[in-house]
Amino acid sequence: MLQGGEIYAVRLSDGTRRQLTNHPGPDEEPVPSPDGSRIAWIAREPKPQSYVVSKLYVANPDGSRAKVLAGSLDRDIRHPQWSSDSRTVYFLADDRGATYVYPARNDGSVRQVTKAPDRLSEFSVADTGRAVTVRAPGELPTFPVALPAAPVVLAAPNRALLSEREPGAVEAIQYASDGKTIQGWIVKPPGFDAARKYPLLLDIDDAPRRMCGPEFRWRAQLFAARGFVVLCANPRGTPGYGEEFGNLIRSRFPGDDFDDLMRGLDHLIVNGFIDPAKLTIQGGLLAAWAIGHTARFHAAIAIHPIADWATEVASAPDGQSILVSAAPPPDAANPSLLRGKFQDADPHRRRRSRSRRPATALRPASSQDRVQTSTSGRPASPQRATRCVGRDCALGSQMTELRSFEE
Repeated sequence: MLQGGEIYAVRLSDGTRRQLTNHPGPDEEPVPSPDGSRIAWIAREPKPQSYVVSKLYVANPDGSRAKVLAGSLDRDIRHPQWSSDSRTVYFLADDRGATYVYPARNDGSVRQVTKAPDRLSEFSVADTGRAVTVRAPGELPTFPVALPAAPVVLAAPNRALLSEREPGAVEAIQYASDGKTIQGWIVKPPGFDAARKYPLLLDIDDAPRRMCGPEFRWRAQLFAARGFVVLCANPRGTPGYGEEFGNLIRSRFPGDDFDDLMRGLDHLIVNGFIDPAKLTIQGGLLAAWAIGHTARFHAAIAIHPIADWATEVASAPDGQSILVSAAPPPDAANPSLLRGKFQDADPHRRRRSRSRRPATALRPASSQDRVQTSTSGRPASPQRATRCVGRDCALGSQMTELRSFEE
């Protein structure tokens, strides 16, 4: 169950403080209105779920008469900003691979004011009504926030660098998985030829889980420049698709999200330009899970994976949230039973990791040793965490030398 700190007002003259919120869920990003009559902040309800959408709250400056604005918007709200007349709160929200600007008014109405499918981070509104944000790949656009016209780019420090290079083309894809429509994007190598067979990198953002989209992603472009087709998909459990979609993997994590990603690979292989013998996966928990559940990957990199659920619950800052939200509800009152279920659900069944979880790089497997098996016939646990060093870190045929390390 989500828990978090409360919001306080502190008097600068003598340091006295006054609690403004009394909410069992996390409260964050407080912003006072210009006229001092209201305060806005972001909060999430303490639901026993693996994912809860954040909401926009407003209240009087003493914390009274708190209410939700834009409650009909089923997306995470972030970076709230007041208009100069203190009547509207603008904010950012991710939706299906893009980020948009929304205004919320006191009557509860909300609308989308930007239309371009950009990825935005950071957001501020000046007294003049002009907004400024950061747009991938590192541009700083400004626009009138009430009726956004074509934005004026104040700074684009990467433009000259990118103009000297040929970035890989980005293409949106979608496919069906267990009755759900899964959205994803591929980055193609420069000079892409559909008649050729390319190696593929499945790039997973799950540490923490984030929505990917059509934005410039340096890691994807880096591997595309080396001849890979790079797939980033948004499986079940990804933010940006609503609370129901984000909570679908509560009792199957990993599981259903892994199935969604494997169907994404199948969708691309059918198109004919992917070499099914040269598939690589990179990610956190899902990458570590995959190498124990399928033999289709030629190489894998697991970055900070959860190696043991019991250790994760005990050491993670949000361990209590994981304990209640991810475990079967009937066992929540019995810690010993709950611990047993987490151990049984351990994706690797290896000895507990330390609090710091290093990366794991696995060399390309031959047809004889693609998947190691134990005496029981099941996939064996991954080897102790290792990291490739120097030029051996390149994916493909160079990933052959591994050296142990501790962080």
